[in-house]
Amino acid sequence: MNKPAETATLLSLFLASIVLVACGSAAPVAQSKPSATATVAASSDDPNLSCSLPVAGFIPAGTKQQQQSNPPPEGQSAQKGAGGFLELPSGRYTPVAESDSSYLAGAHAWLPVSPQAVAPDQRSYVLAKTPRFSIDPPTTTLYLVDVATRSERLLFTPAAGQGAYVLGFTADGVYVETVPSLPSQGLTVDLILIDPSTGAHHEVPRPAAKPNTQLGFAAISGDAAWGASYAIPHDPSPTTAPVTTLVRLGLHDGSLTEWYHTSGLLDIAGFDRAGHPIVFAMSQDLQGGQMSLVLAPDHSSPLPAQGGSFLPTHQDGLVTDRHGTWFGSSDGSIWLYSSARGLVKVATVPPQPGGSGNPYDDHGWRTVAGPCT
Repeated sequence: MNKPAETATLLSLFLASIVLVACGSAAPVAQSKPSATATVAASSDDPNLSCSLPVAGFIPAGTKQQQQSNPPPEGQSAQKGAGGFLELPSGRYTPVAESDSSYLAGAHAWLPVSPQAVAPDQRSYVLAKTPRFSIDPPTTTLYLVDVATRSERLLFTPAAGQGAYVLGFTADGVYVETVPSLPSQGLTVDLILIDPSTGAHHEVPRPAAKPNTQLGFAAISGDAAWGASYAIPHDPSPTTAPVTTLVRLGLHDGSLTEWYHTSGLLDIAGFDRAGHPIVFAMSQDLQGGQMSLVLAPDHSSPLPAQGGSFLPTHQDGLVTDRHGTWFGSSDGSIWLYSSARGLVKVATVPPQPGGSGNPYDDHGWRTVAGPCT
């Protein structure tokens, strides 16, 4: 692999929620019928946890259903029809044919976008479309979609050959990051704010990245954009572990501050109810890692996984409700973080038919699609 491609691979790993590439197809295995009941962890016996949790799944890459669908540009497998509802604390899981990436309880509507792409009033969402086949580097186009009618309106098109990823739909507007579609185009990353009413947009002010570092953003929380900065190795290789830094960009004043440092891969897994980032630092052997709550610059608290090993997936911690912050995982387990109880495994949802049982087989991957109501 050449150096630009290696560097792009490192960036995609560090900023997983932005530029993850879909997994390849898995070898065919014998199909099995999933159970209708999830495995409930003993630690989930919380008298206050009585609700219905919408859960999304993934259509395995390489299947006929996946090939016929239009995968989201962020590289995730398609999710239409792969999820359902998890009843807590009983653990009963009910598949839903019309399920998708996120769920709006008020509208009883499943949407084909991640929760961060939904408007605060839940009346509209931003849909990204990228050509499935293109001779030139593909360009992502964003559309504003009405939840009730599903009518679409062109919202934004970046420069040719750019991908556009929604980081947050807030009262200020739609925060979007643009990234070159191919490593050969370089690694310039821009953060812009779009007015959903008019499509007018401008770049969000920020200081220039330090020399020999790459800076990108992955999520919006409150009045800040959160991302990662890493030092580009002089000789990139699969065994190189750059120093990665969690950074906070003040959206209103343009200030950039460093909050957390680690050697290796870093993922912004989510946020607690107060808006503090929860990060997952991958171990050097890529077989595990440590979840931590970062309360202030250089002030973090480890979050030990209670009830099993936490294995992150494409989307983590995008849903925070009165119970706490919810996490799906790559082995089908559902987790809940709260300040009172910490990070607790709540249940394990049955995998899609045909899975191998491997924790990283996307037949079993799960994300949380909305609040537990």
